[in-house]
Amino acid sequence: HEGLTSIGVRAFRYCRELTSANIPSSIRRIGCESFYGCGNLASPITIPEGVTNIEAGAFYECSKLPSVTLPNSLTTIGSGAFDGCSSLTSLIFPPNMTVCGVSRCDRLASVVLPASTTKMGFSDCRDLKDIYCHAVNVPEFDHSSAFNRSYPEFITLHVPAGSEENYRYYSSIQYEN
Repeated sequence: HEGLTSIGVRAFRYCRELTSANIPSSIRRIGCESFYGCGNLASPITIPEGVTNIEAGAFYECSKLPSVTLPNSLTTIGSGAFDGCSSLTSLIFPPNMTVCGVSRCDRLASVVLPASTTKMGFSDCRDLKDIYCHAVNVPEFDHSSAFNRSYPEFITLHVPAGSEENYRYYSSIQYEN
């Protein structure tokens, strides 16, 4: 309900009958594993402006979640917050994010990373085709696992004009500006 400022830790964990969630504009924090395992959550989610933190595992294994809209106020997404959201097809990280990544999002085809990105990783994202990275400097990533089972040879990394040389070293991904 409106006026609520936080969705608590494990608030709806494994609520398999939950098919939609309307997050009120008064929310500022989404707690650890709050929607973890809500496999039938099948309506788009809009995280309201003012939320700064989505904690670890918040939407883990919400396999029918079709889309999520992240607010510009967001600065932190905890580990595994959207992992296993296998119905997501695109994800736009807001401008203040520095660490951007998900895993096991099978249908994820497009990702937009802000200029502030310093670290990224997209393992087990088998349909990933386009990463639009606005960072001039190459974000850090674990070379052994960042794109594990994501077919980096088929991913096009779109980078800012003039920064191509910064990215050339990572030749397993195609680069375009």
